[in-house]
Amino acid sequence: MTPSGSQEHDGKAPLAHESSELPRGSLGRVAILGVGLIGGSLGMALLRRGAARAVVGYDRVEAVLSQALELGAITEPAASVPEAVAEADVVVVATPVDATVPITLAALAAAPAGAWVTDVASVKRPVVEAVRQSGQATRFIGGHPMAGAERSGVEAADPYLFENAIYLLTPDPPAQKGEDAPCLRRAEQLVRAVGAVPLVVDPATHDRMVAVVSHLPHLAAVCLVETARQESQALPLLLALAAGGFRDTTRVAAADAHLWAEILLANAGAVLWAGDTFQQVWASLRELLAQQDKEGLVHLLESARQTRAGLPARRKGYVQPWAELVVEVQDRPGAIAEVTRIVAHHRLNLTDIEILRAREGVGGTLRLAFERMQERDEALLQLAAAGFRCRAM
Repeated sequence: MTPSGSQEHDGKAPLAHESSELPRGSLGRVAILGVGLIGGSLGMALLRRGAARAVVGYDRVEAVLSQALELGAITEPAASVPEAVAEADVVVVATPVDATVPITLAALAAAPAGAWVTDVASVKRPVVEAVRQSGQATRFIGGHPMAGAERSGVEAADPYLFENAIYLLTPDPPAQKGEDAPCLRRAEQLVRAVGAVPLVVDPATHDRMVAVVSHLPHLAAVCLVETARQESQALPLLLALAAGGFRDTTRVAAADAHLWAEILLANAGAVLWAGDTFQQVWASLRELLAQQDKEGLVHLLESARQTRAGLPARRKGYVQPWAELVVEVQDRPGAIAEVTRIVAHHRLNLTDIEILRAREGVGGTLRLAFERMQERDEALLQLAAAGFRCRAM
């Protein structure tokens, strides 16, 4: 898997803003079918950046279209799929997983011959296979933006949702060359137009990867919460203690149950495959505990610690590592604003900020991220001069 549009690669994907500028209206008329969080955010991003001449929205709930129009996610509503795609140059299917295949096939049937279609479903193989069987594979590129939010619906849409996010594109393997290439190039343009970084991967590999890093963790969180619930019947105080790490670890279990049931069932094969590996790891860990094997346990825990330490820290995708620092702040009005004001005053490009720890009445720790080490070092110097305790990460 490599970033698309590159013959040779040095292991570092370019930041999206380096190649995201397109001539105004270059994507033409874009139809978005399903104007929720992802569809609405795509529409906002395309319109804010001027990449689309117009964005037509279709949603089965009429009130959603009115809200999308008011929020600037679309420029005009449509009452049906055929109406939405009638004059479209690009069609984006952003419906729930269980509706993606029928809506995609309907869009391909109704859209002009020169239009191309993509989707944003988190499971790709069923969609790509259905399009292949329809004979329309050269006009379709599967897509999956690796970005989201805890809230759903168009009211949660954000034009910056895809900024520097990894955006997977999954063309049908037999149709990746020849006449399909222009369609893939246009899909890459769309991805860059919303500020994301396109990467091309085959559909089956995509589904196995998301099974490991997204779907299985969701099920693990569900299992942890259900274990706590069952044990709380004998230990009434247990759930009162389920804060901090337990709450953070199981956060994804709070997501919409119907939506996740659809996702998990659509990718059941890959999830079961990932689950087999998980069971093997758990069996090994269980045996180490049963045998009181401290050395083996330390080895396994250290291996996991090192792997975890190498993961991107709160990043959306395959981008260059950020230079980070942590700064201690007191619990008082304006403390965080003072930190950001110092950074802005010295014209340092702050790319991310996160509250790592906070205690009411005492204070907490902020994580600041910069694109370059020089900026991080200058921020350390200026914040320390202002009396803040800080250190590099």
